[in-house]
Amino acid sequence: MYVGLNLGSPTLYAHMDQSQLVFQMTIRMATCSELAEDPAAIEELTRHYWNLEKSATPAALLLPWFNGSAKKLNKSSTTGLYTLLLKYLEDKRNGSSAQDPMDIFIRDGMSDEVIIGVSFQKFNTAVVS
Repeated sequence: MYVGLNLGSPTLYAHMDQSQLVFQMTIRMATCSELAEDPAAIEELTRHYWNLEKSATPAALLLPWFNGSAKKLNKSSTTGLYTLLLKYLEDKRNGSSAQDPMDIFIRDGMSDEVIIGVSFQKFNTAVVS
């Protein structure tokens, strides 16, 4: 994505916009086009994802029984991601003729939990790489 600056010479967007573009492309490849084309949903997914990453603190990993702020953030972020993906998955199940990854999993008879787990794992792997 380019924007004209300095007498029309193309200049690449700032780093933040590039990461948002990577998120959107990853979402499209891992889930469905409806989610990838919804800016509010991408923003929500991005927020939940980075909150989930921030919740992986040494204390949360070494003391899993300790109900600290990181554990609460992890739970709320995981719930938010699951709920967001489930909403789009249910929309797909109710009628979509697209050829997105979610459609292929639905056609193969996979459960909602498996589809969301696979979608999140693909998304997590692509973003971390």
